[in-house]
Amino acid sequence: MNFFFLLFTAAVLLEPCFTLEISRCDLAKGLIVRGIPKDKINDWICLAESESMRNTKTVKKEKPDGSWGYGIFQVII
Repeated sequence: MNFFFLLFTAAVLLEPCFTLEISRCDLAKGLIVRGIPKDKINDWICLAESESMRNTKTVKKEKPDGSWGYGIFQVII
């Protein structure tokens, strides 16, 4: 839970500063540093690719309730 809060907070604060497509290798390194088990890294990379193509600026409005998805993992607000 803290990981998602930290990820969301960083995305919100840094979004105006820069946006980029994160490489698979850099994403894997970042996830490992933050404590994601190595056997789950491929799942997280696949999620990031399917949701945002690893682009930090991606914003999607998909839900009927009007919620929006933000960032590389499409965190819903």
